[in-house]
Amino acid sequence: MKKTILFSFIACLSFAFIGCGASLETQIKANLSDVRYCVFTGKNQNISISLICGMRENPYNYDGVSNKKCEFGIITMTSNKEALANSNFTLSVDGAEITGVLEENPYDHSFMTDIERVIDSESTVYISIENIAENMILTCESLSWQVQYKDALEIGVDALLEDAKRFMDGNNLRAESYLKIIFDQKSNTTPYYWYFGIVGENGENIAVIIDPANGNIITQNIGE
Repeated sequence: MKKTILFSFIACLSFAFIGCGASLETQIKANLSDVRYCVFTGKNQNISISLICGMRENPYNYDGVSNKKCEFGIITMTSNKEALANSNFTLSVDGAEITGVLEENPYDHSFMTDIERVIDSESTVYISIENIAENMILTCESLSWQVQYKDALEIGVDALLEDAKRFMDGNNLRAESYLKIIFDQKSNTTPYYWYFGIVGENGENIAVIIDPANGNIITQNIGE
């Protein structure tokens, strides 16, 4: 995928400069442990489905250390019907099929799986879920946003650059960064936002929330 190739190139390029007096901005981007590219959604009277794709570290841990990255595509289904069970699904992406099982998340009783790949924002995506949905179209909500993930990353880094200096140890950044898409799937309006945060090895974190429609910073948390 174009986004995956671009992210890998940036990560490798940034890594090459770490230890050679790399700028703080370069190190923040090189230590990007989680980046979300796009979100697809579908909904009917009984269920809501989202598919969020991106790259993230493995193992995944908020410890301030950025590990090797892998692709992910998290499908999440919520329902207003009770007593749903784990369900087989078929995801059609530009005619190619991906199959698997949606398993219950014991924390919020949604049903989830990871297809372990990035779906391009312009792909045609349908999902069928056994005894629940048939060929439901998933629309890429983020495709029309004015602020795409690369723009959000620049806005987030710029906003937190000064405060991120607290995570520097000499010339080295002791922190990792995250760029996420956040929203309330149970909301009727489902407003979406970009979340950009930095977590230090000391457990301290700073973050901003960005409006994808115009790039404005809605809230900013820089700690003490």
